[in-house]
This record gives sequence, C-alpha cells and structure tokens, in this order.
Amino acid sequence: MSPGGVEVRELGHRWAACSAAGDLAFHWKCMMAPPTVLDYVVVHELCHFHQFDHTDAFWNEVDKVVPAYREHKEWLRRHEAGMDV
Repeated sequence: MSPGGVEVRELGHRWAACSAAGDLAFHWKCMMAPPTVLDYVVVHELCHFHQFDHTDAFWNEVDKVVPAYREHKEWLRRHEAGMDV
C-alpha cells in the first residue's frame, strides 16, 4: 500500500481511519490529545500499511514504535467524553 491523502474531520466514534487506498483520516478531537497520545494514533494508522487488521502481528508493529501504546489507548478511552471542546 502507498500513502495517499490525509484529512482531519469528524469520524464519529473512531479516532482515525486508514483506507485500503492508503488515505488517512484523523478525528478533529485528536488535536486536543497530548502529543504522545497523538503520536500513538498516527503510528497506529501507519502500521495499517503493514497489517490492515488488528491481529497480534499488527499490535507487535505498534509496540515496536510506541511501547507505551496501551497507556495511550487507555488515555483516549478515559478522556474521550471530555474532548468536546
């Protein structure tokens, strides 16, 4: 897969998305997260260029770049409701 376009928009319940065409979309609320959490979201989506699903192989790729990814996932879960502006 090759990189495509990048958008920031409303994504409903998702923080980001990677299409089969390589287009990336990020929820506008991501910009309110701490930089380390935003880094995790970006790395998560970029790892889909190697593994399009969420198998163990995918999470191993994320872990190579962001070893604390579980903490960042938890931060998003705990704070998502308060990120409405």
